[in-house]
Amino acid sequence: MSLNLTLILQVISFLILMFILTKVFYRPLLNFLDQRAQYVKDEIEKAEKERAKAEGEFKQAQENLRETQKQVLEWKDFAKKEIEEGRKGFLQRVKKEKEQILDEAKEGINREIVKTRGELKKEASSISLAIAEKILKREINEKDKARLVKEGIEKISN
Repeated sequence: MSLNLTLILQVISFLILMFILTKVFYRPLLNFLDQRAQYVKDEIEKAEKERAKAEGEFKQAQENLRETQKQVLEWKDFAKKEIEEGRKGFLQRVKKEKEQILDEAKEGINREIVKTRGELKKEASSISLAIAEKILKREINEKDKARLVKEGIEKISN
């Protein structure tokens, strides 16, 4: 019986030890491991959400960059058009000013020609009268002067 009693005591001691180990060490250890596993799981989920958020922000940044590049190209094209229109407008203004200056110069030349012709007609009539007086050796009256001037002007004009 001693063997049996020893065996029973050993089994009882073993069961008590198992109970104590389970209550004191095993369950807190399992609780700690469960908490740790839950913490790791939560951190992984959080990291996945952050990664998804970062990918979304990255895609948005890429879209913003494409939009900005598109706007820059549009502004560049607009600026080219504006410069070209400005250049054309400037050339048109310069052309108009050139034409205006040429027209003014032509008008001035025409005025000078008319003025010079008038002066030449007066001078020619005076010279004609002087020549006629010398040829006739007499004084020409006003009526004859007017007729001779008129004839001289007609000859010069033609």
